[in-house]
Amino acid sequence: EKKFFVGNISNMCIETRLLASVGFDTRLRVSEDIAVFSILFAICDPVAIGETVTRTHRRVESLRTRSSYQELKSTEVVDVIFNHPLLPQALLKYRYVYEARLARSLARHAYEVGAYEDVVKWTDLAVHAKPLDFRNLKLLARRWFAARKRPAP
Repeated sequence: EKKFFVGNISNMCIETRLLASVGFDTRLRVSEDIAVFSILFAICDPVAIGETVTRTHRRVESLRTRSSYQELKSTEVVDVIFNHPLLPQALLKYRYVYEARLARSLARHAYEVGAYEDVVKWTDLAVHAKPLDFRNLKLLARRWFAARKRPAP
């Protein structure tokens, strides 16, 4: 449940055998690295270096920069992570926590691009995935009500 930042795969040293055992799910257009990192962190004891050792530059033409809301609007990564055969059973209880966090993020992206029907959809999913999660509730509620008042395009 903790938040942490993983810049990108170029900032990591991963044993080839571990990466091969987890594999990249090629069905995912975006977030495939999140699925890999999630499984790796669940089955290994990662070591972090507390100081900056790399510098990442974002290029305008990179996939991350060009990814549109249309490419992001999916919760497939949740299924890929929580149905992975290497994921320890004890971690399955976090599925709805993760799904709620992802849905909140998708609701924010939808709001930013004016996809108001999707704001309602993702907010509803976030609340249903983890009803007692009151973090960001005020902001979610404000966007949800604003989106409900908008006419459909």
